[in-house]
Amino acid sequence: MNDNLPRLPNTGRRLTPEQAEALCRALKQAFEWIRRLREQMRAVALQIAENARALVRIATQLRPVLERPDRPAWQSPYGPALRRR
Repeated sequence: MNDNLPRLPNTGRRLTPEQAEALCRALKQAFEWIRRLREQMRAVALQIAENARALVRIATQLRPVLERPDRPAWQSPYGPALRRR
């Protein structure tokens, strides 16, 4: 067991049957809530992955437009700058 966890005092008292049932109901509700949360987070993660794949496809399609291999990066597509007088 992990020695870093806080220890509860052992009072020697036991739960009453009503307390045990209430504890079981609360634990079941907590586990169900965590299960639903996990399912929702899985759906969100799948959507994020799908969106990331779409962004990669868009970036791949735009790469030829953004990177012009026919001229250096510093060269303007509009020709040289006009001389000032």
